[in-house]
Amino acid sequence: MPKRLNKYGLNINKAKSQMIKSGRDHAANLAKQGKKIISYNFLVFTCY
Repeated sequence: MPKRLNKYGLNINKAKSQMIKSGRDHAANLAKQGKKIISYNFLVFTCY
């Protein structure tokens, strides 16, 4: 991702950014372990 943004003169502040795993497959893997997927807010949407 940083390389793609650098192409346009943009960059990511690593102190303010993080990768969050989400999706049906990730949720299924966590369910097998007895855990729940975290929720997060992106713009005005809550993602589960």
